[in-house]
Amino acid sequence: MRRNRSAVEHALTNLYELLEQYAPSWYTQEHREMAERALGRLTNTAHAGGGIHKFGELRVDMRRMEVTLNGEPVCLKAREFQLLRYFIERPGTAISRTELLQAVWGYSARSSTRTVDVHIASLRRKLEKDPVSPEIIVTIKGIGYRFDWKHDPVPHELGAETLRSKRNRLAG
Repeated sequence: MRRNRSAVEHALTNLYELLEQYAPSWYTQEHREMAERALGRLTNTAHAGGGIHKFGELRVDMRRMEVTLNGEPVCLKAREFQLLRYFIERPGTAISRTELLQAVWGYSARSSTRTVDVHIASLRRKLEKDPVSPEIIVTIKGIGYRFDWKHDPVPHELGAETLRSKRNRLAG
């Protein structure tokens, strides 16, 4: 029995790789996750969905759809929260704009839009210490983005570049 299962796993793996290679326009992230589940590779952390995630001073409550930074609530639009959730569920993974458009917005693979870039910029303004040099949502040139939170042993204030602090700096 064990031998048959590995042969089936091997055949499924080859099938999914061929689908990704030759039919990427309709083979979405949802299909990839179903394939991973079928092969028993999907981790529970990727589908945790609920719970509270902490990244330094950034706290994300998935069930309540609440984000706090340095103890202060951060007002995210629904799409921004969906985008952040998608990144949190895939830490350290390079995610293409096309994948984000398909998974978060439901757009077709052939859409050419700046929607992702605009929403990423908005998230960075709200969450990053320095949105110009982001440390959490990192751009991977020619590919897309990566949620790249690294534990910083020295506490620092994330999101210090709010509109209020920018105004104060420019005024003074």
